[in-house]
Amino acid sequence: MNIKKKNICPNIYLLEAFVKKQHIPPTANNLISNHLLSCHRCNALVSELRQFYDIFEQESMLPVSSSVFKMINQIEADRVAITNILLRPIEPLNGHISMAFKCKIVFSNQNFDQKNLVDINYVPVENSEILIRVVQSLITHETTFYLFSHIKRLYSNIKLQLDSTQNRYKSDCCGKIELGKFDIRSLDNKVIMITVEK
Repeated sequence: MNIKKKNICPNIYLLEAFVKKQHIPPTANNLISNHLLSCHRCNALVSELRQFYDIFEQESMLPVSSSVFKMINQIEADRVAITNILLRPIEPLNGHISMAFKCKIVFSNQNFDQKNLVDINYVPVENSEILIRVVQSLITHETTFYLFSHIKRLYSNIKLQLDSTQNRYKSDCCGKIELGKFDIRSLDNKVIMITVEK
């Protein structure tokens, strides 16, 4: 860990380990504690992480309702395909409203050409990238996108243009988009446009 120099913030993983009271060297623990005394940004991150883990712990104490089991059974009965698509910006993100991203299918349990796919656990998602988790019914072919990014404005309430038509799909505040019937394979190595909120 390198936070000995003044004004250098520890990375998010160290802050998370600090919040979760995971084993980190005592010197690193002391450096983080001292750093938090003067850094408003890291203090805010630590506060958010603590709130998240408090909520997570409270939720995990609640009994699982029968409706959740019913939903899980329904998902299994529906037979869904899972695909993960990584979006990389073509140009650096410089505060533009509309941005072009290159699509790459990085994981699929469908009958895609498996030799070019990698395990999603080994695909790092950089700050400017977006990961799309695609859930598609194998029966109805109804498709739902779940967008994930380190930057909220890249998944929350965005407009997604998947092809040269003017059809745009809007995500909700959590990054969910209902597409209807859609051929996921058509997106591999394509360029899509994303428009963020002002």
